[in-house]
Amino acid sequence: MKSPVTYPRLFQTSAFTIQTFLLLLLSAAIARANTDQFMLPAFRIGTLELQSEATVYSSTITLKQICRWSHDDDAVFQPVADLVLSRFADQSFASVKADDILNMLQGAGVSPAAVRFTGSAACTVTRIDQPIDRTAALVQWTQATEQSKSATQPSADNGLATSVASSSHHADSPISTLEDALTADLANRLQMPVDSLQIKFDPRDDKLLGMTNPPFTFEIAPSRLHNLGNVSWDITLRAGRSSQSAHIAAVARGWQNQVVTANSVQFNQIIRDTDLTEQRVLVDHLDDDQLLTKSQIVNQQAAMDMKIGTLITARKVAAVPMIRTGQLVTVNVRQGGICLQTQARALESATYGQQVHLRNETTKDLFQATVTGPEQADVR
Repeated sequence: MKSPVTYPRLFQTSAFTIQTFLLLLLSAAIARANTDQFMLPAFRIGTLELQSEATVYSSTITLKQICRWSHDDDAVFQPVADLVLSRFADQSFASVKADDILNMLQGAGVSPAAVRFTGSAACTVTRIDQPIDRTAALVQWTQATEQSKSATQPSADNGLATSVASSSHHADSPISTLEDALTADLANRLQMPVDSLQIKFDPRDDKLLGMTNPPFTFEIAPSRLHNLGNVSWDITLRAGRSSQSAHIAAVARGWQNQVVTANSVQFNQIIRDTDLTEQRVLVDHLDDDQLLTKSQIVNQQAAMDMKIGTLITARKVAAVPMIRTGQLVTVNVRQGGICLQTQARALESATYGQQVHLRNETTKDLFQATVTGPEQADVR
C-alpha cells in the first residue's frame, strides 16, 4: 500500500490559499521591476582607431576620414562622424593629433571619458584633389610627418589641447571647389572665421560640391542665410556659354570661444580672473547678445546674479563706475592753456568717457562734465 502524499507545511495551513501565493509572486516581480527602473544605464565607452596616414579629396578633414571604429561604437561616434577637424588652406599635407581630436569631440558634446584611442598618436593627411609643386609637396610632407611623429597618445587630463597643427604652405592655389566657395560665403555673411564653421551638406550633392573653379565659375545667391542652422543657396554654374542652376541646402554649426563663470557671482560684484573659465563649444545658433573675451570682463562688475557655468555676454556685465552718486568729484575746467580746479557733487553714477551731471556745492549751479578717471571729470 502506497504512502499518502505529503505536502509542505505551508500548504497545510488553513490561512494559506493559492491567491495568496500568487500575490506573493506578483509582489516580488513588481519589486524587481522597480529596482531595474532605478538602475543607471552602463556608461558607454567607444574605441577610436586613429590611422597613421590618410588621403582626402577635399579641403576639409573629418573624423570619419582619419579614424575608424567598430559597428558596436556607432552610437558614440556616428553623430560626430562628419565633424571637421581641420581645413586645408594652401597646403596639401597636414598633421592631426589625437589630442586635437579629443579637444574637438569634447567641444561637440562627447565626454573625453567616453573615448579610448588606439592606433597612431597622429595622422598625416594628404589632399589629392589639386595639382601641387612636387618640391614644395616633399617639404610639406616631411614637416607634417615630423609633427605626427612627435605626437603622444592623449589622456583625460590633456584633452584640452591646442588646435589642429598644419604644415607650412606653398604658393596660393588658384583651384577651389564649390564647397569651398559656399563655406567662404557663409563665413563672410555671418562674420565668422572659415575654420570655425561645421557645415553638413546633403550627400546627394557631393558631385556638385566637388566641381572646381576653373573650369567652372559659380554664381552664388543666398536663399536662407541669416543664422546658423538650416541654410541654403541658389547656385548657377557656368562653363563657357552653357550654364546650370541648382539649389543646395545644408545644416551649419560653428565653434565659439565662450567665457563662463567658474564661481557664483553676485549682482554688482567685481569680476575677478579666477571667477572665469574659457571653453570652446560647437553651437547651432548665434545669439544677438555679444560674447565677451576674458580681458573685457575682468575687473568689470556683474549686471545680475550668475550661477556657476553661466555664459557671460555683454548684457550680463556692466562697467565699473568711476564716479558714484553723492561723491565729491574733482572738476578740471580747461580753457585754452589754462586749467582751473573745483569740486562738485555727483548727481548720478558714470563710467569713463560718459557725461555726468554735477552740482556746485557753493553756488548750487548744475552742469555736465566728462568722466576722465576715478572721481575726476573735465569741462571744456
